[in-house]
Amino acid sequence: MKKNLRIVSAAAAALLAVAPVAVSVVSTADAADDITTGGATKPQQEHRDHNIDFASNLGNQDLDKAGFSSFVDLNNFNLSNFLKDVGSKISVSANDGSKPEIVATDEAQITKKATDDTNAQFQLKQSDLHAGSTYYLQVAVTVRGLSKDTNIKYTANNGAVYLPNNGQPSSQGTIRNIYLAIPLHFYNSTLHDQPSFGSTYLKNNALANGQTIEAPKTVKINNKDTKVSVNDSATVLAAIEKLGLSSNRSSYATGIQAGKTNVLKYDASNTDFVKDWANYSNTIYTPVDKPDKDRPVTNSFSSRWTPGSDTYTLKRVNIFSGKFATVTVAFNKNSEDLSFPLIQYRTLTGELNNEGKDWFSVKQANNTFNTAMPVATVKLGDSNWAETVLNHFRALQSSNNNDKLRLTTDNLHVDNMNVNQSGLYNATLKATNSNGKTTTLNFQVAVSGDKKDELANYFVSAENGQVVNLVSIVNGTVSNQNGVVANNGQQIVVYPNDTTTVNGVEYTRVASVGKTREASNLWIPTKNLKAAVEKKLEKTGTVKVMHNSYVYNEKHERVGSRVIATYSNVDVYGTKEINGKKFYRISADKEEYIDAANVDGTKRTLKHNAYIYATSKKRANKKVLKKGTTVTTYGSAVKFRNGKAYYRIEGCTASNKMYVKKANF
Repeated sequence: MKKNLRIVSAAAAALLAVAPVAVSVVSTADAADDITTGGATKPQQEHRDHNIDFASNLGNQDLDKAGFSSFVDLNNFNLSNFLKDVGSKISVSANDGSKPEIVATDEAQITKKATDDTNAQFQLKQSDLHAGSTYYLQVAVTVRGLSKDTNIKYTANNGAVYLPNNGQPSSQGTIRNIYLAIPLHFYNSTLHDQPSFGSTYLKNNALANGQTIEAPKTVKINNKDTKVSVNDSATVLAAIEKLGLSSNRSSYATGIQAGKTNVLKYDASNTDFVKDWANYSNTIYTPVDKPDKDRPVTNSFSSRWTPGSDTYTLKRVNIFSGKFATVTVAFNKNSEDLSFPLIQYRTLTGELNNEGKDWFSVKQANNTFNTAMPVATVKLGDSNWAETVLNHFRALQSSNNNDKLRLTTDNLHVDNMNVNQSGLYNATLKATNSNGKTTTLNFQVAVSGDKKDELANYFVSAENGQVVNLVSIVNGTVSNQNGVVANNGQQIVVYPNDTTTVNGVEYTRVASVGKTREASNLWIPTKNLKAAVEKKLEKTGTVKVMHNSYVYNEKHERVGSRVIATYSNVDVYGTKEINGKKFYRISADKEEYIDAANVDGTKRTLKHNAYIYATSKKRANKKVLKKGTTVTTYGSAVKFRNGKAYYRIEGCTASNKMYVKKANF
């Protein structure tokens, strides 16, 4: 993908080498990189009607798409081959209808600074190139295919690139010896540095890479609570600031503590919000590379918000490893729209009970927030893995409509799924209701194998609620410089049977999305893992249910269609008040409850003398309950065949049924 590039003056290009700048994700019509004249001595030519534009695609394409242009990987890099291939990666276009092309390149070299001096002392050898540094590709090009009118004068990149002969083409439509200087940012993909983001507002020091987080709905504007609107950039900026986004640069820098973060500052004057990225990003050096401090990579962030957009995405690249992290802030217009489908998930592994609920609702909208992604586990080689995953989910028309939506494998997508390879895979599940509205759930699928390849869900258990560093282990040496941390209480997927001990500390291997077990070089101290099973409560007794009882969760929502039948003996684990009423907990490890009125009964006083019935026509005995007597009844009244309502009363059993007419109370 070739990209039009923003052009700055040669003087500005020189300034890039010594000053950090904010870089924005931009459209192809805007700036992403800087092509200038080779030297800073050439004057900028005035704007003219005829203009040519140079562009390049010299860097890693994935980084380029993420907003980090001209990042070149030193791993397997060959300087000689790179310079030979330069001509195919520089393009030129014109605004006057002509069709220019680059027909020759000459004097291609890598230099420390932008200079038009081609003296060999300025040329760098491959051994001179270091990760985390910016150098310049300098090359002279010949362009043909321009207008053959020698009275025309061209500018290049709106005057930032100097054209010989004052921009006049030859009678063949050619301009020769155009010197270009293109900044290249070198990294090494074999390094493990992985940057990350955090949020003080969410009390989350380690947001998942690619995570979408929800913006606050209200902010303070002039000391007044104000609703955040995507049509009001001031409220959007305030919401971003309220999130307290911070960034972990994750460097190998000498003397810099691992995990140290810098808080991002914002500029309200434009939609390129981030003003002060990493004001010390130009002082980060590795112990080995020692790049010159006048050649730092300064564009380690990319960001832009489009007015009216529901999302704001911020990305940070590690200038040494080329790995980048992404976080998206969602100002979702539909985040509270209950007309969207409701996706629910339940226990996904048989061991993780997700706080004891049977079914969990996912936020409804066309951009679901994945702050707590569930993990569905399938067995290695399971040919029906898709159905296995889907069995853990259900979808309803909406929160106000419990009609079920059919979920099929067409609704499920798993990135690069290989059920014959154990590992962790990103997945999405979409549900569309009869109104054409779609809810998307982001989650992960774990393919669990045998022995060391077995995967399991755990929770991170950190002392005093702090974060835990995930370390890398190479040749028996532990390094916590990769910048990856996990929050206390965070769900994590590990290989519980793959452990190693270094200096008396046992570590367990952590699963990484898209990587095999052996390729995932992330480890967590085993002591910081807690099995993803809640501690079971002690039984407090056994009760007899005297009325058919629905099972509820702690929010008084029914748990599926479960009903505890009358006269059942049920173990209980204490009681809980829900909406002002007493309930018995009936599960040791799940929040499942039944109404205590169906067990303890309700005391009622008779207003009339009353017989005790076994059926609508047959009395249970000859006893007459006198007016004013207090009687314990169970549950709501039931209707007999004669159309009259009766309460079940104390003493009633399956073989000795006892009822009193409701009308007598």
